[in-house]
Amino acid sequence: MVGNLKQIKQTIDGLRQMGNPQAAYNLMVAQNPNMKKALDYVNSNGGDPKAATEKLLKENGIDLSEVMAMLR
Repeated sequence: MVGNLKQIKQTIDGLRQMGNPQAAYNLMVAQNPNMKKALDYVNSNGGDPKAATEKLLKENGIDLSEVMAMLR
């Protein structure tokens, strides 16, 4: 799991460095079926990414505050 978190952090850092984050996001969703699946999950859970993430983490027994601490 730590390896996946590092990869997520690297992706987030890379997106922050790009000039147009929305374009980068749209490209990632178009090219990555997992991103599309995640977006569909968010949309099917009210469209709030934070609430959908919290729900998914809770369902899988993951503490959001612990994950956020690892990303800092």
